[in-house]
Amino acid sequence: MNWPDDAARLIYLVVLAAFIATYFLSDLRNRLNQTLQMVAVWALIFMAAIAAYSFRDLVGGQLFSSSPQVGAGGFSIQRQDDGHFYLILQANGQDVEFVVDTGASDIVLNQGDAAAIGIDVNRLDFAGQANTANGVVRIAEARLATLIAPGMELHDVRVSVNGGELDKSLLGMSYLNRFRGIAIEGDVMTLTP
Repeated sequence: MNWPDDAARLIYLVVLAAFIATYFLSDLRNRLNQTLQMVAVWALIFMAAIAAYSFRDLVGGQLFSSSPQVGAGGFSIQRQDDGHFYLILQANGQDVEFVVDTGASDIVLNQGDAAAIGIDVNRLDFAGQANTANGVVRIAEARLATLIAPGMELHDVRVSVNGGELDKSLLGMSYLNRFRGIAIEGDVMTLTP
């Protein structure tokens, strides 16, 4: 055994091992950086998808508003994600969002909308009854000074105020029958005054 030759060989192997280890560690570091970048990108995509889903109603409400689109000979409204048609009308000068409901006989206001447009709900006599999908509810008769849609302005309009729980006010057949034509094509309802 020759000590200087063995020491030289050992130094050579240590330097070679250090070079190879450095190469693999730097390659691993580059791959680690790329992997971390990809994880960060996917995490941002995932968070954006969650945010978009969380605000879908707000964004959908802005993109597919229940404000009517006025055209020649009438106006149209877009079906919403829940399958219903909504229409914003001016009742006593205030915007009220209604569900267009061909199954309802009357224009029916929930108590919140009634109060917002100036009807004193506490002074109403809920002596009437209405049969609904959820059973019998108490109703009170009230009147609107005005109810305005594009191309149609009504005065002294009879409405019912629901005495129970009602999420949205309803536009029933007593209102819809005032139109010359009602057509539904796909997801668009067109009302012709």
